[in-house]
Amino acid sequence: MINLSRRHLVFGATSLLAAGALGKTLLVSNAFASAPLVSNLTLPADFLALSMRLTGIDKPDLQLGQRLYDWLNHAAPQLTANMTALNALLDAHQNAAPNAFQAQLASQPAPVAALYQALLGGWYLGVVGSKMNPVCVGFETIVSYQLLSTSFTPPSYCAGEPNFWIQPPQSESVAHV
Repeated sequence: MINLSRRHLVFGATSLLAAGALGKTLLVSNAFASAPLVSNLTLPADFLALSMRLTGIDKPDLQLGQRLYDWLNHAAPQLTANMTALNALLDAHQNAAPNAFQAQLASQPAPVAALYQALLGGWYLGVVGSKMNPVCVGFETIVSYQLLSTSFTPPSYCAGEPNFWIQPPQSESVAHV
């Protein structure tokens, strides 16, 4: 039989109650956290300019850019130097055919080529990192969805209003020729 005094029972119950309240507060506050304000984003101008140059988008999503920049800054120790080298390579081969540019990129140091792939993968796919350890930095605001926004919605989004699928489709009169 368990020898449990009233003092231990009260102490255990209040400790459990306090831990539950603290855990609920932390979990709920994180679940309803809002996205960072655009004014709080710290994207360097050269990173944003390089991103716009590679993607062809005039106004890329700044929050996606911040997540991509943070990941690259953590993963690539010489990010600024590699961005400068990639910009110089793009300047030198701006009128080159894509195959010629890819050949020139292959002759560059590995971090520069990896930065090019990470930037394109992050902006267009929302995924960075290796095949064995991918990291999702974005989904609904990636460039590939922005380019197709007039005719395509992201796969997780519903194209109609809530419960539009309950109503049967309206019949259309088709003229037989």
